[in-house]
Amino acid sequence: MKRQTMNVKKLLDEVNERNRVSTCDSKVREGWNSILEYILMQTGNYRGFGYMDAARVPKGELPGIVWKDMGDGHMVADWSQPTDGSRRFFYY
Repeated sequence: MKRQTMNVKKLLDEVNERNRVSTCDSKVREGWNSILEYILMQTGNYRGFGYMDAARVPKGELPGIVWKDMGDGHMVADWSQPTDGSRRFFYY
């Protein structure tokens, strides 16, 4: 098979967008995330990830993180709420 190259940033952007808009089973997103993480690690481009909050995912879908206001403007993750860990965005 002929060796081909691809633009890793374009792939990262595509997975980020799919993680944001998809309504498929979370296992599918976990697959996308796993492949992307592997490629990012192998190419020296891994810079970590964050979780998408409710404002970034389709209405009615679980977010990757739920924020709780501590009353002083300080926000912390509220892990007692249901979340979907596949709702990630990867950093450049």
